[in-house]
Amino acid sequence: MLTIKTFKDKGNKNKNFYHVNILGFKFRVATNTRGMFKATKFTYATGRGRVVNVGNKYICFMRGV
Repeated sequence: MLTIKTFKDKGNKNKNFYHVNILGFKFRVATNTRGMFKATKFTYATGRGRVVNVGNKYICFMRGV
């Protein structure tokens, strides 16, 4: 079973959140557009999850919901 719920950030209209449930495994994906920030790495880990840089956007995969 696959369910995806989409939410928009109230303060930043460029940021979206997707709550995903795949066979009982729950995680959250956040997407956002960066301004002048130039990422030096393609992917890196943070305290909240794994970040993947795609041009001037990033995708963050977070554990749990």
